[in-house]
Parts: sequence; structure tokens; C-alpha cells
Amino acid sequence: MVAQTITFEHTTSNQPESHSCMSPFRAVKLGHAQCLQNFTQSQLSEVDGDGQSILHLAARMGDMQCTKFVIDNVPSLLDVENSCSETPLLTAVGYGHQNLVELMLDGPLKEAQRRALHRDVNGTTCLMAAVAQRDNDLALWLLRRFGKPLASQFNACKMLPVHVAAANGNVEFIRIVTKYDSHMVNFKDQFGCTPLIYAAQGGCLSSLRYMVEKLRCDVWSTSAKGQTVLHVAALSGHAHIAKWLIGRAGSEAMLHTTHHQANSVHCAAFAGHLPVLRVFLEPWSRKKRRQLLTLKDARGNTPFHLAAISNHIEVAQYLLDTGANPKLLNNSEQSAEDIAHIRKCFALAQLIRNHSCNRNKRVKSAKSCTDLNQTLTLDRNVVTGRFSAPQSFPMRTAPAFPIKHFSSNIYAQPHPIQKLITAEMHLHRGRQQSVSDESTQTEVDLLLEKVKIIDDSWIGEATAAVEEIDKVLVSEIEV
Repeated sequence: MVAQTITFEHTTSNQPESHSCMSPFRAVKLGHAQCLQNFTQSQLSEVDGDGQSILHLAARMGDMQCTKFVIDNVPSLLDVENSCSETPLLTAVGYGHQNLVELMLDGPLKEAQRRALHRDVNGTTCLMAAVAQRDNDLALWLLRRFGKPLASQFNACKMLPVHVAAANGNVEFIRIVTKYDSHMVNFKDQFGCTPLIYAAQGGCLSSLRYMVEKLRCDVWSTSAKGQTVLHVAALSGHAHIAKWLIGRAGSEAMLHTTHHQANSVHCAAFAGHLPVLRVFLEPWSRKKRRQLLTLKDARGNTPFHLAAISNHIEVAQYLLDTGANPKLLNNSEQSAEDIAHIRKCFALAQLIRNHSCNRNKRVKSAKSCTDLNQTLTLDRNVVTGRFSAPQSFPMRTAPAFPIKHFSSNIYAQPHPIQKLITAEMHLHRGRQQSVSDESTQTEVDLLLEKVKIIDDSWIGEATAAVEEIDKVLVSEIEV
């Protein structure tokens, strides 16, 4: 049966009135909508090797005439899914063609809502795709049309559109979407991350402050790894967010540890973010800084060990100047210099060695006969000789906030770690395994294993919202 014809009022001046496109796909690609009336419905319903229909192609190109012709004559193509489970609607949203989206969702609300709630292989809805593309006009149009049912639809990783909006700093969308359900601001995805954590990952202080100050969200809720927002800010290197959180909660906030006993200083040192370290350490006195830098994670690593593991020379120099003790050993009985040698980070090893030599010279020159016999008064305690030293007061390591603010207060027990003996042994081990042996949970979150990557040459890459917000999750260490 021959498809019904449609009258076209406009034709471009540089095109002949008649064309002889050999296939519907070629007609759509060239924008020859009038050629489509030469094909049967069966031919118009064909798909390519990736499951793409001509409506997918028209949606990608933003061709209103071709889209309208196909919807009028072969409406079943609206529900055809490609190999990534994308419908033409998702393709149109991904490429920002709002006029086509409105056309595809025209009609009875029940039928339109069914199409709007469709999810691709990543669980991405049209609303999440619009938010990921920072297309607020389209996102708010979809929100007004379908409301809470669409706003509450999460993806394969249990992320809501508000998670994506928080990562992008989209305060306007957050303000409107939370009116439909104020509880979604504390909703956790499968990683245990709230929208607030995604705001910290994305470095979006505006959205973070709005959710804390206006929506009263739980600032100190923890992820599945026991990470707070401050841990995530340290890992991400966002000093302005760390400074705001410290200013709001106090310096002791950085002492809260993850399930593997890593505090925020450990995170910043491992990630090599010097500005964040300055925010954390400068409020303390030198004595307290030195004590803080002796705190160890579940594997016995101090912040200085973690800086050595990642070969952050500038951070290592700062920690040494701040009072880090390079002689401390981790659970594998390795000093930071040992780790530098194992990893063939010779510049870092030389830096540590030079610092130790200079320190020994200073100590030796200070030991005179006068020092041995001099009586010193420290804190009203009379002590004699060169063994005198101020009494050290142990730093409190209890959680910095009332326990009710945390979802878990149980820390993981350290696991036995095989000691690395020689550099040759280390070379035969995979890089990922070696990092996990020497640091606190350094295996990355392989988020890309959780979702199917859409890499088609002409569709799909714009609709996978997960790919927009995994800036830190993919490269994040599990601290």
C-alpha cells in the first residue's frame, strides 16, 4: 500500500521539484521530505543495523517536515527502539530539538506520559537527558507537562534528575523540581551519594549552598564508603567548597573518617590537591598540624604516605614543611621513602632523603654541652637535659558531629596486606593492584561497567546522562 501523500508548501530554491532518492534514509538525510511519499509504509518502517528508523534520523537532524510526515503516516515509529533502547523522542531531546519533542508528545496525556517515562539502556529518561544537556527550557517544559512521575524516575544507577542538576549547578531546576517532592534532595543513588555529594564533585557551590540553606538537606550524610561531602570535595580538589564547609562546621569536620579510617586530609593528600590541604591545615597550630599528619588510615598510611604513593612532589614538600614525619611506617612497615623507591619516584625519594639529612644536621648542631646541663621549664614542669620535650596531648579523633547525622559509625577492620619486598616484585603486579595494596581503597569505581556506553556515530551520545556526571566517580579512589 502506497503511503498517503502530503502537500508541502515550501521547497528550497536550490533544489529541483522532483527527486529520486533511492531509500527513505537518504531522503531524510538530504532533507527531501517530498521523496518520502514515494515509499510504502513497509519501506518507511525499515531500520538499519543499529535499529535506527528514519524517525531517529529525522529527530537527530531536527527536520520538522520529515518528522511530521513520518508521525502522520507511520506513527508506530514513535515507539521503535534502537540497539541502545533509545526512542526517537530521546534522540530529539539529546540534540535539543524542543519543537520536535513537543510534536512527539502531542496528544492524549496518558499516551504522552508513557513515551516520556521510557528509559534507554542506561535508564535515562527524556527529563534526565534534558537536564544533562543543561537545556533548562526543555527540562522545565517536560516537568510542567508530566510533573512528579517523571521527576521521580531514576536511572540504572538510581540517580534522579536532581542529582544531575546538582552536579551541573542548576539551581533553577533544583528549586522547581523539589516543589514536587522535597524529600528527593536526600535521595541516595546506588553509590549512596545524595545530590549534595554530586554538587561537591562538580564544584558547584551555588547548588550546594541552596540545598543546605534553603532545602535543609542532610549535610553530613555519608556515601556507601562512609564519605561525607567534605571527603568528596577533598578528592575533587574544590578548595572553595572545602573552605565553605569548614567555615560552617568547624575545623574538626575534617577529622571524620570513612569506613577505612581515612579523613579529609588523607583524601586531599592522595589526590594531590595542595590548595585543599592548605584550607585543612592552616587553621591549626603547628603542634596540632604535626599531630594531625600522624593520623593513619586502615592500612597505616599517613597523608605523607599517600602523597608518596601518588608521587605528588609539591604536596610532599608542603607536608614536610608543615611537620610531617617521613620516618613513620605503615602496616607494611614501609616509610614514604620506601614507597617512592618501589615506585621508582626517584625525585621524591631524593626530596625525602635531603629533608631527613638537613633535619639531622639541625638537631646535631643544637646539641651542645650547655644544652645537656640546662634546666628548662615547660608548662610549669621542671625538666632537665636534652630529653626534655613538651608533653603531647593526643588529638581527638572522634566524629566531629553528633552521631545522629551519620548513616553509619562502623569502620571497616584493616585487612592483612602483603608486604612489598623488592621493586622487581612490584613491576610484575598490575598498577591498580599495587595502588590498592599501599593506600586506602584505591580501586576506582568502574561506573562505566554499570552502564552501556553509547558511541554511535550519529545518535545517542547526547542522551546518556550518566556520562555527564561521572567526572569523579570514574577516577575517584575509594577512601
